[in-house]
Amino acid sequence: MSDSTVNEPSIESVSYPTIISVVTEGEVATRTACLPNDSMNSMNATIPIQFTPTEHKFLQLLQRVPSPMQFRLAGGWVRDKLLQKQSHDIDVAVEHATGVEAAEWVVSQHAPPHTIVSSLGIVAANPEQSKHLETAVLKLYKELDVDFVPLRCAEVYSDPNSRIPQQTQPGTPYQDAMRRDFTLNALFFNVHTQCIEDWTGRGLVDLRRGVLVTPLDPVVTLQDDPLRLLRGLRFAVRYSFTLDPAFVAVAKEPYMNHMLQTKVSRERIGKECMGMWQADAVTALHTMYEWNIASSIFVLPDASSMSCIIKDPKHGEALTLERNKGAVDDTMIATAWSLTNTSLQAFDDIVRAVQKMNDSSTFSSLTAPYYQKVWTPVAAFLLPFRDYLCQDEKQKSTSAIAFIFRNSLKAKNVDVQCVTNLFDTLEMAMDLLLQSSESQESNSNLLMLDRLKAGRFVKASKTNWISSLYLAATVWFVSSNDSTTTSTTAKSCAVTVTRLIQAIHEAQLHEAWTILPLLPGKQLMQKLQLKPGPMIGEYQQRQLDFQYQNPNGTVDECLAYLQSSAKRLKQDE
Repeated sequence: MSDSTVNEPSIESVSYPTIISVVTEGEVATRTACLPNDSMNSMNATIPIQFTPTEHKFLQLLQRVPSPMQFRLAGGWVRDKLLQKQSHDIDVAVEHATGVEAAEWVVSQHAPPHTIVSSLGIVAANPEQSKHLETAVLKLYKELDVDFVPLRCAEVYSDPNSRIPQQTQPGTPYQDAMRRDFTLNALFFNVHTQCIEDWTGRGLVDLRRGVLVTPLDPVVTLQDDPLRLLRGLRFAVRYSFTLDPAFVAVAKEPYMNHMLQTKVSRERIGKECMGMWQADAVTALHTMYEWNIASSIFVLPDASSMSCIIKDPKHGEALTLERNKGAVDDTMIATAWSLTNTSLQAFDDIVRAVQKMNDSSTFSSLTAPYYQKVWTPVAAFLLPFRDYLCQDEKQKSTSAIAFIFRNSLKAKNVDVQCVTNLFDTLEMAMDLLLQSSESQESNSNLLMLDRLKAGRFVKASKTNWISSLYLAATVWFVSSNDSTTTSTTAKSCAVTVTRLIQAIHEAQLHEAWTILPLLPGKQLMQKLQLKPGPMIGEYQQRQLDFQYQNPNGTVDECLAYLQSSAKRLKQDE
């Protein structure tokens, strides 16, 4: 294992960019950073740094701190300012004090009831999960989320094979910068000198080039905190940065896969993944597959504790294998992982084909909530696991997909419900999609919509219904092209999806979950002389079925339909 000790350089070996403009009270809060000369391409350009009024107020507060305590704004906030992007998250690197002491000083500068300080929290260090430093977290001025953390320490290891330090010592700005994830994230804004400090000597150059390079050997940097593997991917996706080939080579090493799974908390992994998926889920997932790290992110239980749903080839009925050793083996799991990228690519091809066929105005009303945009590509990636079951912490049977989102990603309940709903309604979506495809084949200019199936499907899917159709089209596309007798294309899938979406809108069933029964419960009981019980729900559903098929139907027509249904029910009894 490489030695991660960072030695202090001589002061002559560190070059500083300088701050040109000076801001006084009442002026526009602007600083201009002068970039260092680049040996490959001379740069004497300047980059303006715009401070918001709130940031300016915060900086003035920090400048009043008594000696010897010193503050530097660090990392992402500095990077985003140089990129002329706004950021409400500020990391403050604290010298000659702990993060808690620094935060308590900030709080002390405001008289009770501390209206400027909304909250103060402490995030404890957890070296076993690669969280090495205690952090104090403040909410200031109702808009700034500020983390106070001491300069990263020079750590002493009693075991050369361990990443858990035996002893920590106060760090210096240089040591802190070299221990950060990437050079462009290792820039400091010194509150007291009003200077940007580039202790790695290449952070500003790498930022200008858009290259993600680790300050130390990537082996050392990634072993220090394996989550940096995902952080690098998130930055690459979000900012269109290029990852250093040396970093990518280490990221693909099997031992990094293992460290990511065992040395980083699931909460940190889930948060990092959410950040990259919000930026570009498809690209991020493709890269996860290429790096062979998907199984460390979407962690499944041991194969011996899982089971699988199989389909009767003649009748399409689901048959659940009993949970027993051997029902699912490692080979089956490995095969499913190997198909994830194919599934994702099929999904992306269909989405692109739909977008190409339809101008933006056609689908302007189909904008999905953010969680659908994020989770639908992830669901497409995990489609090969849709028929796998496992047991949750209460020993209850649950889908492997739900287990992944709830346990491996620690997703929010709304996200777990969204994804679970996508898979719960997948069979309904596939049935509707295939039926629509068959009706198109018989009449290429007309799609015969089954209003009953469409209404039930949209009611069950709610706002997920379009996403569910995309997943169904993905399954159709992949399974068709696996067949030796038939094949289909992304374009043909896109045609069917587009026409089906348009048909559901034209049928005014696109918000079927909001349709209320014509006859409320009490009125229904009076008209049909029903007693309270489970049958009321059955009749309410029958009302909705009538309304799906007869959008202009009257109360009397609906009542006649229900009375006819009641007679059939009694005959069946």
